[in-house]
Amino acid sequence: MRPLRVAIVVSFAVMIAATFAPFATQGCGRTCPASLDGVPLAFPPVSLFQSLDGWIALCVVVIRALVATASLIEVRPRLTPCASLAAAMAALALCMFDGVDEWGRVVGGDAQGPPMELTPHGPVPFVPAGVLNPPVHLDFGFSVFIAAAVVAAIAALLLVGIVDRRGPLSTHASGSTRHGRTPAPTPS
Repeated sequence: MRPLRVAIVVSFAVMIAATFAPFATQGCGRTCPASLDGVPLAFPPVSLFQSLDGWIALCVVVIRALVATASLIEVRPRLTPCASLAAAMAALALCMFDGVDEWGRVVGGDAQGPPMELTPHGPVPFVPAGVLNPPVHLDFGFSVFIAAAVVAAIAALLLVGIVDRRGPLSTHASGSTRHGRTPAPTPS
């Protein structure tokens, strides 16, 4: 069980690092029309921490790392694997959600309103001529984050299965003797 607990802790340490790695890049390289100076159009990459869900992602991963550390030192041997599994699934779901809608959630397209033109009848949404929105591509931070989340989820699932198979801790004869008590005799 110890290697599974170590794998969970290491995977969440990798997820913390992947939170700050480039998650998405907006640009189209050589396929877009060239800019004025002939250089392909590309914006700097955006990390998951810089996204609209950045603080949520960081909190989920840090809480998950704390739970994994508690599982490693066996604070609550039956509760922490379940909490590790729940946090791993939350991190996996958040990564997939941000990966599917990378333009809206990571680059920030959901946070900006449409351009408006002021007319005598009030503001009217419009799309200016010549506006180019280059596509958004997932970067290596997404791959590292999703791989670490999958490893953590599988290790936590295996750990929950191993702990669950052992049964309640109080029914083991060795469980009573571990705390300095002798087991009660069973009535015959």
